[in-house]
Amino acid sequence: MIGWALRRWQRKYPGPALAIGLTLLVAGVVALVAWILRDLSRGQILRPSIAVVVLAALSLRVIVSFQPRRR
Repeated sequence: MIGWALRRWQRKYPGPALAIGLTLLVAGVVALVAWILRDLSRGQILRPSIAVVVLAALSLRVIVSFQPRRR
């Protein structure tokens, strides 16, 4: 989704687009981890379980979409 939102910038400004995409990705993961830890400290298990599945799906999406330029 980040790539879709920054597609125009990726072609014109690949460095800043990558930096913005990574910043959004890291911020989202940090927010999700904070949410997980808060719920676990309250004794809730269901929502953190769902969050772990979301993190796994996000990780798979990033891994699958990685396409280094080949010469």
